Amino acid sequence: MRSIRSINTAEIYYAKEYRKGWSPTLAALGVPPEGTKPSAAAANLLDNSLTSGKRSNYVFTYKAGKADASGKINTYTLGVRPVKWQSGLWNFFDDDSGKIRGTPENRAATVNDPPLE
Repeated sequence: MRSIRSINTAEIYYAKEYRKGWSPTLAALGVPPEGTKPSAAAANLLDNSLTSGKRSNYVFTYKAGKADASGKINTYTLGVRPVKWQSGLWNFFDDDSGKIRGTPENRAATVNDPPLE
């Protein structure tokens, strides 16, 4: 859950810094190419091991909502599943509300699962 909280925090900073709403991709929160400054395309808020979409045997699936008429992204969802599910592991769901939800069942967690915090 620490990685999910890190993504939530990075999203809040990204939204305030770039005034475009939430990031369009998880990679947009990552490290910029060497020799370039942080930007909306690579904000330098998370390390690339997390923004790659896979960390600690979990897969992170980020989906930004559709941009509004001004180009602002107002919603996002984040699904986190084990690479290989087994009893005792959890699946997580997060969205722009910042509430982390989860299930120990072998299925994707959703907004309908109970909050874990």
